[in-house]
Amino acid sequence: MPTAPCRISRRANMDADWSEATREETQLFVDFEHRFNPDWKLKASGIYIDETFDGATALSYFRLIPVGGNSMTAPGFAYDFGGRSKGLDINLSGAFQALGIAHEIVVGGSYSNQERDDAFHEYSNTTIDIFDSKADIIPLGARALSRMRDLGSKTTQRGLYGLWRGHLTDRATLILGGRASWYDYRSAIVNPVNGAIVTRSREKENGEFTPYGGLVYALTPQWSAYASYAEIFEPQSVTDAGFKVLPPMTGVNYELGIKGELFDGALNTSLAVFRVDQENRAVTDYDSPMLCGGWYCSRAAGKVRSQGVELEAHGRLARGWQLSGGYTYNRNKYLEDADESLVGKPFSDETPRHMLRLWSDYQLAGELEKWRIGAGVNYRSKQKTDSATMKNPVQGGYAVWNARVAYQIDKTWSAALNVENLFDKRYYSNITTNYLHSYVGEPRSFLLTVRGSF
Repeated sequence: MPTAPCRISRRANMDADWSEATREETQLFVDFEHRFNPDWKLKASGIYIDETFDGATALSYFRLIPVGGNSMTAPGFAYDFGGRSKGLDINLSGAFQALGIAHEIVVGGSYSNQERDDAFHEYSNTTIDIFDSKADIIPLGARALSRMRDLGSKTTQRGLYGLWRGHLTDRATLILGGRASWYDYRSAIVNPVNGAIVTRSREKENGEFTPYGGLVYALTPQWSAYASYAEIFEPQSVTDAGFKVLPPMTGVNYELGIKGELFDGALNTSLAVFRVDQENRAVTDYDSPMLCGGWYCSRAAGKVRSQGVELEAHGRLARGWQLSGGYTYNRNKYLEDADESLVGKPFSDETPRHMLRLWSDYQLAGELEKWRIGAGVNYRSKQKTDSATMKNPVQGGYAVWNARVAYQIDKTWSAALNVENLFDKRYYSNITTNYLHSYVGEPRSFLLTVRGSF
């Protein structure tokens, strides 16, 4: 983590004390299921969401002015967001025997629609003193209006999908499936003053088919190997500097793995090797002006690849001793791009190559059997920003340790003390270019919980 001429408390909040936000959301869910017999059933699920968000705030961000000084800028924003979403999914699933093979199938269709009206006003920057920020952040009404935007959008998606699972032998299971997708996104940016349309954008796809398949083979009663293939079709809502929505991201996902049991099934383990190739993936366009929500706009990357290894283990190592852990190694790079200088370089420097998650707890024996103690660690290797001007590591590798002590008072009551960030590690939980929108990790914290069951 970089050093600074002054150490500001991690609890410091540089935003305006008059900031406020109100969010209201109404959700309605409907589920229906009908079983024709033990093997066949029809299921339907529906959802409706109505949401609004109103807020006013001044956000202090960017680097100190001058670099190493005491001041930061604080633009102000007034938000008026709203949207309605509805969706429906219906599917039929069943199992049957044919040609000496046990079959399972699922066929269905889905529909979703979302309409949004998102407007905001941006007010001119104010320079604040980070040591006396509350006194210097000017309310919105006393600032000059610098930018307005009112974006209306409508997104409609429809799909038909199917899956077949065939148990070819006692050891081999084949899975085949696919989805046909229809996607229609329309948006318009309106001048809030006169209602004139500033720009329109539309992205439409018809009948895009994405197949997938997998094969599982039981090596022994405890161990199985598998391979899977899936194509990717993912619509995107971000825009370029011309406010044109980016085309859907497409690609292919490959995975090979092995899963098994140890200690007579007490511990479950898995090892997987994966590769994901994507085209049109949205990446930050640092050559664009900050027109997209006060930040840089996006562009569609050519072809990128992410690949690596995942290892997981969950279960019981011995009587009273539980373990849960996972390790991920990931590398990503550009395979093709309009900017040939990027080929071979990472497309996301912020993604660490190594991540480790480990937790273990133990129930004491004998007269101390009412006590359970646990500890764990989350580790991330060094991270960089995506900035072309800041390629040195912004944050080196770090580990955050946590601990827990629990006591079973009686059959009804129990108590537990959780300690997060046990050694009070100073780190960024999120980093972005030039530290914009970077967040300091939570300091050491304690949580005491008492539970009763009757």
